[in-house]
Amino acid sequence: MASTLTLELKHQYYYEHERGEILALVPNTARTVLDVGCAAGNLGRSIKAKNPSVILTGIELQQGITQSGIYEQVHIGDVEKIIPDMSLNEQRFDCIICTDVLEHLNDVWKVLEAASNMLMPDGIIIASLPNIRHISIMKQLVLHGMWEYEKEGIMDKTHLRFFTERSVKKVFEDSGLDVRSIQFKEYLPTQAVKLFIVGIIKRIRIFRDLFAFQLIVVATKRK
Repeated sequence: MASTLTLELKHQYYYEHERGEILALVPNTARTVLDVGCAAGNLGRSIKAKNPSVILTGIELQQGITQSGIYEQVHIGDVEKIIPDMSLNEQRFDCIICTDVLEHLNDVWKVLEAASNMLMPDGIIIASLPNIRHISIMKQLVLHGMWEYEKEGIMDKTHLRFFTERSVKKVFEDSGLDVRSIQFKEYLPTQAVKLFIVGIIKRIRIFRDLFAFQLIVVATKRK
């Protein structure tokens, strides 16, 4: 089920970064796309460039962040209220994208269930979430007994939920979704010796996600 996306380590600003690995998963046939946590709208702009006829809807917490002219409609406010309301209004989408959103929610299951109800029969949900089983977190916890929140990253102090490959699969399945794939977004060392050691560790199945900084999930509505 899992595959790997290897990226160089670099700082990514929430409101400005582009997500090429997410864009690659958006079907070319998608006519309606909901971008949850659309931020500045760079991903939306890329989706439009890929498919100019797509109808884009965005959800963003903060007013004035999203650039104009990208989305046909942008909902401003709390995702945990907006998505259930949209579901009750029977809005439907071919693709729903949740990039770096679910870890901030109180009730992930409620939001995913509502999102599932909004999917067209062959629609998909694409989500990216931090992997709490990353080796840096394990090192701090096991070797140093430390569990400290930070300004950003996996231990972002605004994160309310934490996920591993196995637990995120269960959350989606408990919400009425079938997980089609989980990809690993990795930050790997550049030194040959360290990279060799990492390669050996990753061959052990139970350790394959230790170097995944993020989990990229694609899920469909259970039929």
